[in-house]
Amino acid sequence: MNYGIRYEPFLPWTEKFNRIGQFNPAALAAGRVSTKYPNAPSGLLFSGDAGVPVNGINATYKDAMPRLGFAYDVRGDGKTSVRGGFGLFYDSRLNAAWNNGFSNLQPFVTSVSQTYQPGYYSGRQGDFANPYSGSNHAFANPFPTSTPPPATSTFGPNSWITFNPTGNFPVPLTYVWNISLEQQLAPGLASRFAYVGTHGSHNFTSIDINPTFNSINDRARTDWRLTSASACTAFRTQPMRRIRLRRQSWAEARTTTRCRRRWNSVCGTVARNG
Repeated sequence: MNYGIRYEPFLPWTEKFNRIGQFNPAALAAGRVSTKYPNAPSGLLFSGDAGVPVNGINATYKDAMPRLGFAYDVRGDGKTSVRGGFGLFYDSRLNAAWNNGFSNLQPFVTSVSQTYQPGYYSGRQGDFANPYSGSNHAFANPFPTSTPPPATSTFGPNSWITFNPTGNFPVPLTYVWNISLEQQLAPGLASRFAYVGTHGSHNFTSIDINPTFNSINDRARTDWRLTSASACTAFRTQPMRRIRLRRQSWAEARTTTRCRRRWNSVCGTVARNG
């Protein structure tokens, strides 16, 4: 028998320019506005605001991963054995792309989307020489921009993505276990029956907490949407996706293997999975 334990803390990435934030429904309900970017809509908070983790999520220092393995000679003659193992594995290395979820949104990224309708806006015509004229949202050229953006940055309609506003991050965890029975059938011939299983918890999922209305009868509902249609402003009609780690996964396999040893170090194998 062999056993051991691996310890590995979960440490989130540090964003160089603190381009981290969160959408907080409680702050929205209270009308709370960011002190870092006062022009942001209520409920949208950033690194440096009270209660917002500097890195978006908190570190975890309690993840221990025990491992166990065994092999048992059933009859003591070296011909029949039972082997098995079990282990826990935390995915403690967060993909750096996760931090891009917020750093690619306002106010950290400036983007312009124009829809031209010639003649509709007082006869103005939009063209490449003056792309900010004649559109549905005529405004001054916002480029070039600075990094990090100034506290006076303005906000327009935008989609948002956010971690849990509590800062808690359930680290993805995988359980793996296996057991096998091996039997020597004749000199140079053996068979193996094996089972392996895995279970994953805290798997990634993204949920829109401000979905669109699919029916006129849903417009007054607020039980599954942050804001009712009557209360919507330009800021509150956009998707608001929250990163959650609640998905579960299962996988298992059974294999039957027959091995024929023809030379000292060469083995032919026939296997069947089920």
